[in-house]
Amino acid sequence: MDNLTETNGRAAEYAARHFRWNVTMINLDGAVFWSGLTFLDSETVLPLLLTHLGASNVLVGMTRLITVLGYTLPALVAAHYIHGRKHHKRFMLVTLGIQRLILLALPIGIYFFAKTAPNVAIVIIFIVMSCFWLLDGGAAVSWFDLVAKTVHSKVRGRFFGVMQTLGGGAAFAGG
Repeated sequence: MDNLTETNGRAAEYAARHFRWNVTMINLDGAVFWSGLTFLDSETVLPLLLTHLGASNVLVGMTRLITVLGYTLPALVAAHYIHGRKHHKRFMLVTLGIQRLILLALPIGIYFFAKTAPNVAIVIIFIVMSCFWLLDGGAAVSWFDLVAKTVHSKVRGRFFGVMQTLGGGAAFAGG
């Protein structure tokens, strides 16, 4: 047996041993992510906030462009970066850690600038939103690979269904 096959076998054995933990933690992560995303959604909350701050319709429309391009384009670079590496969980965790830290600037910027300098608040929103989606797109390849390695294909549909249900319910409650 070659080294790669042996490593993959050990990884599959480890994933099988910790299946319940993996599914629970990834579902919890997904549910929290989807519920938090409610407040950064380019189709509901964010356009209202930007309109309230005085942003033009063009700027409001650009939020969807930033979301789509920010999520899809970095995935190409990230896929090239992590291709052939056995372990890229660290890449994902560092990327998402930076993303979450940058996200903290959003409520702080809105709190301090929304009333006194709404244009500054709009700029902060666009910078934070761009960074958020660029980093999320970069980490998405690793996240899906992690899910593929830890959640067996026979239960993956149920897994994503539970994640969407929990996330949707939490988002509804947050709204």
